Amino acid sequence: MPHKTINSFPSLKDEVELPFFLRAVGTNEYQQNDTKKDGYLYHQLFLVEEGSLALTADGTRHVVSKGGGFFINKGLPFSIEKLQNKCTTHFVFFGCNCEEILFNKIHFLPVSVFDNINIDEMKLLCKKMYLLSTEDNFYSRCLNSALVYEFIMNVFASNEKKDLVETNDMNPALLLAKRYIEQYYFTDLTLDTLAEFAHVSPQHLCRLFKKHMNMRPTHYINLTRIKVAKWRLHNTDMTITEIAEEVGFSTPYYFTNTFKKYEHMSPSTYRKMVKESDNPT
Repeated sequence: MPHKTINSFPSLKDEVELPFFLRAVGTNEYQQNDTKKDGYLYHQLFLVEEGSLALTADGTRHVVSKGGGFFINKGLPFSIEKLQNKCTTHFVFFGCNCEEILFNKIHFLPVSVFDNINIDEMKLLCKKMYLLSTEDNFYSRCLNSALVYEFIMNVFASNEKKDLVETNDMNPALLLAKRYIEQYYFTDLTLDTLAEFAHVSPQHLCRLFKKHMNMRPTHYINLTRIKVAKWRLHNTDMTITEIAEEVGFSTPYYFTNTFKKYEHMSPSTYRKMVKESDNPT
């Protein structure tokens, strides 16, 4: 059986000045292995309708199965390996002129993996984008700009629904502590402060983190801070000292040591790596 790929790569014109613009949209009935050592020039969103694949990017391997999807930031090296003979994917490649504020607000990291996606709804959006991309007029390109935004927000909403389901199953005290950390990670957080906010003892809060998340509260605090720090290293020109203070580390030395522990490289090395990915030579 032939490997069917249906796609559109419209020529780019004045729509590149819009908040979003479509670079490519399509379907791979039989997704093939793919490696881009220098990444791609535009942001990518993939959805998996059938089968499963492995995505390796930013030093991590993710398995994405039916009903899931993933985002890859422009310029980021990656490889895709199909795990089943038939792996059907839908893809949207796009440019974004408001990425700094948008991706930060909706927590799109350089690599983000999603599940619980309504594939039928998203396929319909892809079809609309595909049909509009065959019409060479500014009105159609403006409509596609709006559809790209809708596509992104639908993926984001599907992940939020997953978080809500997980939230409903989570211990209320643990949920309060997690939300407090996510909102006030940049402050001098202590176990006593978290426990007081969650209305439990520090010892009980530690047991909840260990039972439900297999980590201590301090570990989750550091994970949250490092996640934000990585985004700032990638998307701003803030100094290491400024970022350390911004995300809640008492000294740049402590920040650097903690970053190395979680990412196996220094903040400056990470920044150089992602900047080179954004500007391949």
